[in-house]
Amino acid sequence: MRARVGVAATALGLALLGGAAVESPAATAAPAHTKSGKQCPAKQVKKVWRGGTSKQCPNLADELDHLFYQGPQYTTALRNKYRERTLFIQLRLHDLGYKPIVRDGYYGNQTRDVVKRYQRRKGLVVDGKVGLQTWKSLFGLGRA
Repeated sequence: MRARVGVAATALGLALLGGAAVESPAATAAPAHTKSGKQCPAKQVKKVWRGGTSKQCPNLADELDHLFYQGPQYTTALRNKYRERTLFIQLRLHDLGYKPIVRDGYYGNQTRDVVKRYQRRKGLVVDGKVGLQTWKSLFGLGRA
């Protein structure tokens, strides 16, 4: 994952010019969905996150190389809905040593609490939500 996060700033299409973020038209990437159009299962996401491949989710590696912020914020309002990007957040926090954190793609109370710890340590607004500022910090873009 380190290599993927290292290219995140370029892959996201953001260039820092005099402190201002500029979005490039090349910022869109192939969606990380299965061939049937559904979101990739957590098992497949974890496999590709660790450097493997997935026939079930052929575009997932590209998606992980282009982790641009799609919005809206990731919050506990998503606790009952599986989201690939919530799993990306959980995997990244786990990789950074924030434990315990369940890596299941559901944004529950445990994920919120770990996000708060991360935000506090990074000097971000501590609200337990992953919005643009927290997303940029998590995926190697520094503070917005």
